[in-house]
Amino acid sequence: MLIRVNNDGTYCANWTPGAIGLYTIHVTIDGIEIDAGLEVKVKDPPKGMIPPGTQLVKPKTEPQPNKVRRFVAKDSAGLRIRSHPSLQSEQIGIVKVNGTITFIDEIHNDDGVWLRLNDETIKKYVPNMNGYTEAWCLSFNQHLGKSLLVPVDEPKTNTDDFFKDINSCCPQEATMQEQDMPFLRGGPGMYKVVKTGPSGHNIRSCPNLRGIPIGMLVLGNKVKAVGEVTNSEGTWVQLDKNSMVEFCESDEGEAWSLARDRGGNQYLRHEDGKLA
Repeated sequence: MLIRVNNDGTYCANWTPGAIGLYTIHVTIDGIEIDAGLEVKVKDPPKGMIPPGTQLVKPKTEPQPNKVRRFVAKDSAGLRIRSHPSLQSEQIGIVKVNGTITFIDEIHNDDGVWLRLNDETIKKYVPNMNGYTEAWCLSFNQHLGKSLLVPVDEPKTNTDDFFKDINSCCPQEATMQEQDMPFLRGGPGMYKVVKTGPSGHNIRSCPNLRGIPIGMLVLGNKVKAVGEVTNSEGTWVQLDKNSMVEFCESDEGEAWSLARDRGGNQYLRHEDGKLA
């Protein structure tokens, strides 16, 4: 569960249960549990009722002939197909880069925009439904602010500019001035977390302190970096897919962590002793 700090000193957390059942939520601050825990019983919603935070998109009166989407990404192993419209649900298939899908339903929730796949797409990409009756793909990732599936008549090239990708990952961030644009430096290798804040060290969707937190590191964690960026806030390292799988909510999109800030504070140190 990812914890976010509010400006008023309070904390908030988002949690989406992946299955029905009885859950106990414990709150621990600095290693001390503050209460006995809160029990939450998750049930299937009554027939015909839409779960809170989920909104079925009403069909438009005009026909929508284009229900085909293409998965576009860089250096991706593929887009996961899940049994339910939730990042916590089981993966039952995968769409490779440039693969196309056809959808029959669309749902918006806290994760973003989900598309329900039609039978033909399911047969193409899902080898075994494991008893499930539906298959879903995330079209827009709300946590990353990034579109993963685009209409086939509006293709997105794989040669997009690096800085455009950064801005697309941070839609809430104003366009940087030219002198503040990050400079890409190669800095691959293993990094160790040597300093954190009280609750850990954030992994963000782009190299910017206003980027959406998508994961958390604690003291002693080790990550592998595949790139390095220096901007007005300091030096950032880009995590590889294996590190994203281990420390992030999702391995889709990009993941960045601040290695050293402008004040010289070192959070991540290269394993060979080189300063980031």
